[in-house]
Order: sequence, then C-alpha cells, then structure tokens
Amino acid sequence: MKVGGVAETVTVTGEAPTVDVASTRNQQVISGQTVAEIPSSRQYSAFTHLIPAINVQQNDFEGSNPALYSVFQIHGGRRNEGQVLVDGMNGGYQGMGVSGYVPEVGNSQEVVFSLSGGLGEATTGGPQMNLVGKQGGNRFAGTFFVSGTGSAFQGNNLTSDVQARGLTAANSIQKLWEVNPSLGGPIVRDRLWFFGTYRYQISRQNVASMFVNRNAGDPTKWTYDPDTSQQAVDDGTWKQGNLRLTVIDHVGAVLQDQRAVRFLAWKDRCQEFVRFSSSMAPRKPTPGLCAIRAWARLGPSHLIGRAATTTSTPGSE
Repeated sequence: MKVGGVAETVTVTGEAPTVDVASTRNQQVISGQTVAEIPSSRQYSAFTHLIPAINVQQNDFEGSNPALYSVFQIHGGRRNEGQVLVDGMNGGYQGMGVSGYVPEVGNSQEVVFSLSGGLGEATTGGPQMNLVGKQGGNRFAGTFFVSGTGSAFQGNNLTSDVQARGLTAANSIQKLWEVNPSLGGPIVRDRLWFFGTYRYQISRQNVASMFVNRNAGDPTKWTYDPDTSQQAVDDGTWKQGNLRLTVIDHVGAVLQDQRAVRFLAWKDRCQEFVRFSSSMAPRKPTPGLCAIRAWARLGPSHLIGRAATTTSTPGSE
C-alpha cells in the first residue's frame, strides 16, 4: 500500500492596531452586570482596586468596611487626586476628589475609569471614577439585594501570647448588614421614565484595645478610666435614596436620525449617622445630609446642555 501524501496549509494574517490619534485619554469600563455580580463589597472602594494602575487606600475586598470614603491615585500622584464623579459631576470637596458623600455603586449602569488624558475642567489631575446610573425604561424591572453578618460568623485569634504583648481585645464585628432595593419603569410610556433606589446600611464593630471611659461625662474627673467590660464601638448607620427621572421629548424626533431628545433629571440624598465611642461620653450624633440635583439635555449623539447643583451638610460625632 502506498503511503499517502501529507498536506498542510498555514495562513498568516496581519492587521494594524487601532490607534486613536485624536485623544490621549485612557479609559477602563466596568459594566453594570459585572458591578452587580462580582463577589465583593458594594462600596466604590471595592471597584477602584480592580484597575491595576490605581493605588487605593482603604481597600474593601470583603465588605467589612462601612460606607466611608476612600482616596486613590495613579502614576505617583497625590492621594487626594482621585475623583469620584456621578454622571460627570464631582462628588468631592473643592480641591479634593472625594468627600463624606459615598455614592451608591451597586445599581450603576456602568462605571467608567479615566486614567490619563483628562480634560481641562477636571478639578484634580488624577484618575476619575464616573458612576453612570440607570434611567428606567418602558417596562418595570427591579432588584433586591441584602447581605449581612454578625459575631456568630467570626472567629477569634486573640491568643494568650498576643494578650501578653499588650493587645487585650481584638477588632470584631457585632453586626454589619445592608439592604438595597431598586425599581425602574415607565410613569408615562415613551414619555416619562423613573428609576429609584434605597440603601440602608448598619455597621457595629468593636475597636481593638479601646474601652468606654468610666469618667466620661463627669466634669470633676479628667482622667481616662477604662471599663474593660464595655469595648469601644465604631457605630454607623447610613440611609441613602436616589431618584432619577427621564423625560422623552418627541419634538426631537425631527432630527436627522429620528431619535428623541432626552431630558434627564435626578436627585441623590443620603443621611448618615456616625458615632465613635471610645474614651468619649456617648452622645447622639448630628446627621449629615447631602443632595445632588442635575439636569441634562441629550441629543442623538451629543450633549446639548447640562446644569447641576450640589449641597452637603456634614454631620458631627
């Protein structure tokens, strides 16, 4: 039997890489599906560390941190240069990229990171994290997220050797949970849409080797007398509501591609109660309030107009 011939064809194709010659901007986008499904905290600090180039302080991989701000930077910049934006609006203090306002991330349509090549209107020169919210639509849809843990699910590695070195009590969680429902849909079909969310968080965590002061509140005693039966508690409660309205103006349908012009208005309001009880006398904190109101007119392929106002009242501990 004659051995058959062996034939092999190798096809090599090449294609020049796409290079943007008009802009030096470098962006990374996290989709809303990834935001909803990734097994991590729903704080914005849980997503900044997903970008390899960004250096983050106060990482929250497992979700044990409460809703506190986190600073981040890139390319050796200052730690206050990272900006948190909500639909393009800065949510930070003047001259700083972040503030006590911690926006909700879990119900974002997408999260866009701008790492370089930012525009001139940026308050700082660092990276930007822009949270693009959902807008609703012509059908009703919603989600319900709940998570929580407590002392029963936490171990303890405070050994006698560690105690002999001076650590008398370790950090521990009393309770830490979050409830976050959302709902969107039509108010008037093809004319007016809404999307709303509510977020309720509670964090009660014991502070290592800190105890309540027996002399707190006694004007005759100025010394610290720790009550070792009552460990200091980092105590916080956050209530945050968001409402977004989208109005479809069908006059815009006369535009060339027959697309409607959209008017978008939204408001974000949060209420924060935080108390840190260590050597201080227990007292009721003053809530911090913040509100953001925005209006934008969107054309078929570009932004026609935008206006926004923000207000913030910090709380006291």
